[in-house]
Amino acid sequence: MSYIFLHNAKIWTGNPDIPFVQAMIINGNTISAIGKTKDLQNIISDDIIEFDLKGKTILPGFTDSHLHLSEWAKREKQLKLDSFDSLAEVLEYIENNIPDSEWILGGGWNHNLWKEKRLPTLEDLSFVSPLQKVVFFSKDFHSVWINESVIDMINPKDLAKYIDMGQIEVNSIGQLTGIFKEEAMMKCIVPLVDSQPSPIFTQAVELFEKFYKYGITSVHTMETLTNYRKFRNLYQNRVHRGPRLSVYIYHQDKDNVLDYNMKSGDGGYWLRFMGLKYFLDGALGSQTAWLQKAYENSNSLGIQLWKKDDIRKELTDIRNNNTIKVAIHAIGDAAFDEALDLFENSNFYNDIPDRIEHGQLCNEEILEKLKNRKLGICTNPSHLLSDFPTAEKYWGERSRYAFALKSLEKSGQIITMGSDAPVESINPWLGIMAAVYRVPQYSGIPWYAEECISLESALKMNTYNPAILSGEKNKKGLLMPGYLADLFVCSKDPFNAEMADMQSIRSLLTIIDGQVVYNRLSNLI
Repeated sequence: MSYIFLHNAKIWTGNPDIPFVQAMIINGNTISAIGKTKDLQNIISDDIIEFDLKGKTILPGFTDSHLHLSEWAKREKQLKLDSFDSLAEVLEYIENNIPDSEWILGGGWNHNLWKEKRLPTLEDLSFVSPLQKVVFFSKDFHSVWINESVIDMINPKDLAKYIDMGQIEVNSIGQLTGIFKEEAMMKCIVPLVDSQPSPIFTQAVELFEKFYKYGITSVHTMETLTNYRKFRNLYQNRVHRGPRLSVYIYHQDKDNVLDYNMKSGDGGYWLRFMGLKYFLDGALGSQTAWLQKAYENSNSLGIQLWKKDDIRKELTDIRNNNTIKVAIHAIGDAAFDEALDLFENSNFYNDIPDRIEHGQLCNEEILEKLKNRKLGICTNPSHLLSDFPTAEKYWGERSRYAFALKSLEKSGQIITMGSDAPVESINPWLGIMAAVYRVPQYSGIPWYAEECISLESALKMNTYNPAILSGEKNKKGLLMPGYLADLFVCSKDPFNAEMADMQSIRSLLTIIDGQVVYNRLSNLI
């Protein structure tokens, strides 16, 4: 059994009764003691591994509470279209980087931020060989841009169906433009590219290191049942394990999940099944988030993906055995309100609550209703940094309650943060910076500063609160005796960092389960 002694440090325990200590002893995979350096030096043995951290800050390991791990890994190897200010720049980049393959895959485009202020079209891709198939997902992953070769693969009946539903864009004379949204994207396009394997299952060691450098030791990921099984097989081999995984499975696999008698909380501390994931609406960027009142300068309320009776029947089927919890995607205020109604009689199972994903737009009525609920709400404050102008344009004054972290925190819910990668970077400090300062990249002043939260609250939303949502509050998220030794050493002290410095914080040493998985302490100065 290994022993590690970390000392001469500023250790934030996450426990408000003992917020900071100087030293810590790790015994095996568990923290065995915390306190002052001089006190712990008296109880260590000769064979202990010692780290003098010269005053550096140690935090509990971060949890990314909402991402799409297998999809993120795919995007890491595909064309990235999220760093351009115009469609012209995007097209130039694509033309200069077309792979010599049948499928050209990528994503991250956001037409709301382009100079042209329009959606891309299949005509824009005319330079691509007709023998190649192009699939580029939007930044919010609720729209997709494809070329003619992909359209040729789709059943004409499906095309007609989704055109009628308003989920396939057509021009003024009824011609397809190459943009599919929501269910049309999920049913017609995603199955075509799902056969492309995620590199997370073949290049795990390389890809997981990207999480370690940010101090991420756990993730809550949204996956298919097939990918859940692949992760289960991958994690049988300790060499291939990365961050601890808590997995939600998309509702399309509900019948198999029920047939296999899966229960929320099944698994151990490395891999556990959390529940089923449902979508009530779309997203802001695609103007498919479901709203109570129409988008600004529009008659559209967005897209309601489930009829009320249908989603209630769906959840009743799950509730019959009361052993599977539900995560509901709700971005617009109408979707948020509907999710609360669905969770009116929610309760904890295996200490795991039902939860709302995103909760991006609320209002005073929703906040009042929240007082009678006890739920998890996973927010994505890093979206604020780029969504600010889009929210102003399409939600107007309603944006007062967009990304309303302070109001949600006051409501008494269990609030966490997720990157929603590959929609945003997995860098957790972007979300923390956005939540604490609310200064978007397109503005130099706080955006609705009354919704700023404290750094301590933001850290709690990345450490202890996620452990509550995964039913592990007695073992994870705090640096206290008896808790799992998941932690990291910060390159800069976040408690004394300027806003501009916060997003550049990295880990110098990441430990998971008492094992060093990432070590850059040679950079310690």
